[in-house]
Amino acid sequence: MPGKIYIVEASSTRRMLLKTYLSEAYYDVETLDTLDDLWDIPEKEQPDLLICDLTRDAAADFAMLKALKADDSFAELPLIGTGNLVFKDQLRALSAGADDIFGLPLKEEVLVARARLLIRNKQTFDELTMRDVTGRELGLISERPVVNPGTRAKPLKLMVAIGKVDEIVGWSQMMSSEHQRTHFRLVRTTGEANEELKSFEPDAIVVGRTLSDGTSGLKFVAGLRQQESLRYTPVLSIVENDQEGVVALGADVGASDFVAMPFDARELAIRTRVQLRRGARTQAMRHQVRDGLMLAVTDPLTGFYNRRYMMTHMPKLLRQAEASGQPFSVMMLDLDKFKRINDVYGHQAGDEVLRELAERIRSVLREVDLLARIGGEEFFVALPGAYVSDTAQVAERIRRAVADRPFLEKRYPKGLKATISVGVAFVNPGELEAARIVDRADRALYACKHAGRNCVRFDQVAVA
Repeated sequence: MPGKIYIVEASSTRRMLLKTYLSEAYYDVETLDTLDDLWDIPEKEQPDLLICDLTRDAAADFAMLKALKADDSFAELPLIGTGNLVFKDQLRALSAGADDIFGLPLKEEVLVARARLLIRNKQTFDELTMRDVTGRELGLISERPVVNPGTRAKPLKLMVAIGKVDEIVGWSQMMSSEHQRTHFRLVRTTGEANEELKSFEPDAIVVGRTLSDGTSGLKFVAGLRQQESLRYTPVLSIVENDQEGVVALGADVGASDFVAMPFDARELAIRTRVQLRRGARTQAMRHQVRDGLMLAVTDPLTGFYNRRYMMTHMPKLLRQAEASGQPFSVMMLDLDKFKRINDVYGHQAGDEVLRELAERIRSVLREVDLLARIGGEEFFVALPGAYVSDTAQVAERIRRAVADRPFLEKRYPKGLKATISVGVAFVNPGELEAARIVDRADRALYACKHAGRNCVRFDQVAVA
């Protein structure tokens, strides 16, 4: 997903190298002379990530970082610090609000991977904020959530999944010092972890490079993210300092942050605290939106938004895409011959198919994507930041998620086979009329029906 990055860098050579490299990764990159210049940036041009040289005036920069994080406008702005700081100053920078510190020379592949992860998290929070605003406009949400993640009424519950216990010697004492009261669960295999998770609900999880049963740490992280109860739990992954590709892969499978070996217990404690603070803010916003909108603007059968919410929220997404220059795609989806399921198996079975269908669609999409049920078996999806090629892949994954496996396999011996048709429209620059865009996707869906169903079709304007 593209995003806007601002760079504050003393060295003109590094500044140009960073701008070139990040631009080649399809980010919109701008430069600033100092951190103070952030305050003068118009709201519509606010960055998704800040990369800042912290070696010119570290004390002043640390003070500015704290000021930024104390301001609601920048509290969720991720920041990567650069420069060969001594370890004490690295910890100070992390404590002040930096999300990561990169020494010199910069490892571009790791930097881009971290940027992608941080921007993804920022845009998720921004999307929740927009949904909160939409709820207020609809008169469904009245108060902003109040979060004070620094005060914990309960002890911190931490799971550590690691094969070599000697990698965390002294770390438990440090975590207890940082978080006052910490309850640990140490597991060494995937089986032990699954057993513990039946009764232990961790606030955060630290995952080593390899578990004792041979499971790689990143494979374990991917397994955690498949569990609904752990989808938003902060997960910190321990990696080798020179494993550049591991960070990129870890960001894709769901790691929240990374700590390179050999690590200091204080760094891990600080990073855990940062993730808990961010998680508390995001969860508070998520619950606020969910509770305020659930009854009035969501479909009770699938949990998706309804047509009323979709048509109210779409203009905001379109204006955001226009201001940021990001691509934007939409889909109309229709379950093929759904009436036959209702007629042959009954409406209760039909409802169960729709619920299962919703879960399959949701499993393919991101949290920032807008999902709505707008008719009996008709659904709408908006994909901010998705190029034509990305959207085509997502549409095909949805089609296969429906066609490749029968529904209600536990209820019927062979299950119920079903397929879905997907019509796609790609939003053109300056196109801000939601109804017209929805109509284009609907025409593409109509083309699917004429082509025999169980396929994906693009609106002609979308691929011009």
